[in-house]
Amino acid sequence: MSGTVNTADGKPLKSGNIYFEPETPGQGREANATVANGAFKTKLFLAKYRVALDMEDRKTTLPAKFTKFATSGQHAEIKDGTTPLVFDLK
Repeated sequence: MSGTVNTADGKPLKSGNIYFEPETPGQGREANATVANGAFKTKLFLAKYRVALDMEDRKTTLPAKFTKFATSGQHAEIKDGTTPLVFDLK
């Protein structure tokens, strides 16, 4: 599974990590990936996930809400495993 992460200004997240947590226990598995120049790749099962992020690029600020599953507002539903995921952090 591949995807992209864009900051609030529409630019790719230079560097960080993205985390996936199944919305329903027992469906899917936790996963994470490194984000580099806005792109990431990871293995995900067909399921619905909550998403959280952190970043290594200290020149760009990432609102704290995106760092926790409960507050990020970011979700992913994997239906076929081939459609790229896009996260716009607004």
